[in-house]
Amino acid sequence: MRRLWEILANLNARAIFALVLVGIVLALLLPSRVEVSESTRSVYRAVHGIRQGGVVFIGLEQGTGTEALLEQAKALLRHVLGRGGRAVIAITADIPRDQVLDVTGGLEAVAEALGRPRYGHDYAVVLLRTGGEAEATLAAMVVDIRAGTGHQDVRGRALDLLPLFEGFRSLRGADLLAGLVRQPEGGQGNPGLEVWSLAGQQATVPVVGGIVATRHALAARLVESGALRGVLYGVRSAAEYDLLLGGETGFGRAWGGASLLALLLVALIVVASVSEWLQRGSAGSRRPGPPPPGRPRGPGIPRGMVERRAEGRPPSR
Repeated sequence: MRRLWEILANLNARAIFALVLVGIVLALLLPSRVEVSESTRSVYRAVHGIRQGGVVFIGLEQGTGTEALLEQAKALLRHVLGRGGRAVIAITADIPRDQVLDVTGGLEAVAEALGRPRYGHDYAVVLLRTGGEAEATLAAMVVDIRAGTGHQDVRGRALDLLPLFEGFRSLRGADLLAGLVRQPEGGQGNPGLEVWSLAGQQATVPVVGGIVATRHALAARLVESGALRGVLYGVRSAAEYDLLLGGETGFGRAWGGASLLALLLVALIVVASVSEWLQRGSAGSRRPGPPPPGRPRGPGIPRGMVERRAEGRPPSR
């Protein structure tokens, strides 16, 4: 134990900072240890069960604070295309045009990274226009998808000219519906999880969901009742889904690395604090003590002269 204290007392602060740097690098490179929840696994199984060439319709609500939903949509898109399926992503229309194009670009980058999928054949991005009547719009889309998407994609290309829509004209033609929503109850004209589950019942198509929050009673109740096959919760579910897909995007790896980095930094801070405390204590113990007690001498009088006077001897010249 004494040896340990001596090592801590002699640690150099530069060495500790070097260890912090190494820890940051290792945290970013080491694989994630995130455990996948059963809810995320349920969504994964639902997507994994689609047929070759089957269509997954993804409703993607976008706006302030919906970054987690975009990550979920990317994970679903990568899974669908990787399984040989096709996907239609419907972005809510109540966001600025430049944001719509940014979201579209992020989704296209996912498809391009896979190499083979072609826009218009294997996937497409459209706008979801509910006109403030989310339930009625989705009910109409069960019969005709254009009731909610119009006749063009996000870049103005006619849906009739895209091969994907030659055989896919209604929600009944989908293999799976995915409603990624900001609020599980819906709001501002956007469908909530219950509206998506109702559309799935009308179309006789299974439904999965995704929300921004990490937990929600309504979402859990819909899963328990069987109205939803599963729900993705926030960015953590996106990380978990990434792990199920093999972690190729690195999102899950970064999530797990962050936890390791936090623990390492806390440990190094504690070590540095103990080392600093020991070094200060050691420096204090080496300071010279006060002079030995003796008869005080006046200013400018040497010690020897005082001693001789006390003994009755004459001072030396």
